[in-house]
Amino acid sequence: LAERKGLLNNMSMFEQAVPLDENRGQWSKKLDYILSMVGYSVGLSNIWRFPYLCYQNGGGVGWATIVITLMVSTYFNVIIAYSLMFFFESLTMKALPWSLCGNWWNTENCLDYNNASIYESYMRYRNRVLNISSGIDNMGGLVNHLVPCLFASWLITATCLIKGVKSSGKVVYFTAIFPYVLLTILLVRGVTLEGATTGIMYYVKPNFTRLVEPRVWSDAAFQVFFSLGPGWGGLITMGSYNRFNNNCLRDSYILPMIMELTSFFAGFVVFSVIGFMAHVTGKRIEEVVAEGPGLAFVTYPEVVSRMPMSQLWAALFFFMVLTVGVDSVGGMYLLHLVDQYCAFLTVVIICFIELISFAWIYGAERILSDFEFMIGKSLSPLWPVFWRFATTAVVVAIFFVSVFQYSAELKMGDDYRYPAWSIALGWCISCSSLVLIFIYMIWKLYDTPGETLQQPTKRWGPANPTIRMEWEAYKNTAKYKQTLKQRLHKFYQGSPLQKYRERMSRTAV
Repeated sequence: LAERKGLLNNMSMFEQAVPLDENRGQWSKKLDYILSMVGYSVGLSNIWRFPYLCYQNGGGVGWATIVITLMVSTYFNVIIAYSLMFFFESLTMKALPWSLCGNWWNTENCLDYNNASIYESYMRYRNRVLNISSGIDNMGGLVNHLVPCLFASWLITATCLIKGVKSSGKVVYFTAIFPYVLLTILLVRGVTLEGATTGIMYYVKPNFTRLVEPRVWSDAAFQVFFSLGPGWGGLITMGSYNRFNNNCLRDSYILPMIMELTSFFAGFVVFSVIGFMAHVTGKRIEEVVAEGPGLAFVTYPEVVSRMPMSQLWAALFFFMVLTVGVDSVGGMYLLHLVDQYCAFLTVVIICFIELISFAWIYGAERILSDFEFMIGKSLSPLWPVFWRFATTAVVVAIFFVSVFQYSAELKMGDDYRYPAWSIALGWCISCSSLVLIFIYMIWKLYDTPGETLQQPTKRWGPANPTIRMEWEAYKNTAKYKQTLKQRLHKFYQGSPLQKYRERMSRTAV
């Protein structure tokens, strides 16, 4: 390990010995990777899902991940299509379409306040943008104005990714930083609105009585899984483009901190506007919060409509949604269905299988040794304990809590209940990715005779031939073969806990 660390310290020597993989490509700079990870984790869920959960609660695995990511990416591009429509209309129309009543999609309850309507944004989103039908039973035809927007959103996605990390690594310099600039501007305007303090206090003042409810913990876990992205495959894919000796331990600290701070920051923006809307309408905050994507397309438009040069700020906001982020009249019902059944419980199961595969079958000690070989320094033996016991227990608890609070009835908003056949469809969607795990497992057991469950195949290991030779030699060292018990004993020797116990023993004598 000391020799390995010395080699890593001499980076110029290491880079000459281990050339870049020109065929596959690698991140040209460390910042490219960090910003890509931020852009991957900080997205639409931080803008709409986290603030809504705060209101609501008081303040084969590889193939399976591909399938579940494919499912979610389809409806996320639908949301990006919505933002494209808002973006173009903000630029091309003389006045913001949601700032006044009197349009064909308004109802008689449309409310004007100082030449700006409070619920016009909601009615326009529902009746004009979505052109929503009566339910999932009535899927209807295509929404003509959303078809080109959806096509454009897929075209933009393809353009950003067409050259792999060479193109996406440059795009994220803008797409990962611009949202923070605009959210700051929206916050400055939001806190100056009348009633904003009430909304912010509702946000930051926790309701501790809700902590005994299983749904609170389930929703919190949902947000973490959805934002950080474990079990989706994206983290693994982007991490694979790093140099072999990338300090992934440091990255695992940076990314969650940025994600959580962003969600917390976005919550101030949302609740300042919600407080204003509650003040104007004379209603409680609970009565003005929109659920799901509606939060981005109902609440946020209200604050930009009250800013100077509102069309400019509206265009910038929806451009921001575009950067972070079933075009039929029943598409929103299908989007909500996939979101509920595809995006959480399946990912929890995939993460559990990954934990069992690596921490228990491959071995937590092996993982720790592999990490030490990669980054060139010793790690705490507590990591295997976390992987094997703490993390596994948490994931299992999340699964059972989710099952415990599961309701066979699925609703969208307060006025629509999904029919039984759509619930069955949701479960089929949820299980479709899991089936691949067992199919692939059976096939690999048949295809690789003679291999035990705990013995990796011969292809397992670093792809680079030079590093692989070092790794093969490292596997024969005593350091690599240390058991978890030996590591913990060494960690205990000279630790504050040992000194404390020795001191207590002398005192007792």
